[in-house]
Amino acid sequence: MSYVLSTDLFIAHPVREFVPNDVNNANVGYMPATTDWLDGLNKTMRDFDIDYYLHDFSDAAARQGSPRLSYPRQRYICQIARFDPAKGIPDVISAFAQFRAKLREAGKEDRPQLVICGHSSVDDPDGSKVFDETMKQIEEECQDLKEDIIVARLGPSDQMLNAIISKADIVLQLSTREGFEVKVSEALHKGKPVVVTKAGGIPLQVHHERNGKHRRWIFTSAFWRHALTRQNRFHRPPQLAERRRSSTLFSLDRRRPLQTHV
Repeated sequence: MSYVLSTDLFIAHPVREFVPNDVNNANVGYMPATTDWLDGLNKTMRDFDIDYYLHDFSDAAARQGSPRLSYPRQRYICQIARFDPAKGIPDVISAFAQFRAKLREAGKEDRPQLVICGHSSVDDPDGSKVFDETMKQIEEECQDLKEDIIVARLGPSDQMLNAIISKADIVLQLSTREGFEVKVSEALHKGKPVVVTKAGGIPLQVHHERNGKHRRWIFTSAFWRHALTRQNRFHRPPQLAERRRSSTLFSLDRRRPLQTHV
């Protein structure tokens, strides 16, 4: 820890709890995780291109033993994240199962699919284990839904992730432990409704009841209630999507950010 105390500037995510107590606050600079609105992850794509990448994704999922994506015949909910124990994937699956059950109880004809996918990472030693556990959970707990849950580990294709978020009905990030999740900002930038947990820096990105919903803990009942509301209000005016996009530009006025960052 001594080398940290001797630094002239300590840069951290804009969450005070992420900074060691021994670090002098005068030497701390806060910098949120960033993403380039013009790169492959975020740029606006033509429907023709989106269809190409969704088809490519569907093929990749099928090669890994998952069902194919049925969009646009079926809408879908997605969580894009590494296969990491802290990403809350078991809760995503359990919540989706309850949500589908509530749709049936409400007499809804919609049968949205669930997409769980993400890139691998060099610092992701649990990726294969969590992927296998995810497939096992679906097989053991969701037999009636396994044709509608698509799980895939993806290669380095920013445009594919862009396409998946672009056409998703709802974007999830049900992490149990998190830093500053860029995928949340990317979803909000596209005007997507998000359901997240109140973990790490995520509450700084999602303003509750303004551009998304967050919970202090994972309540699956709360998830399906919010998601069912979203299903009932699918044809929303474009002003609400624009409001979500605008909310991503809110300044963290109670933090002292660095003036510029890359």
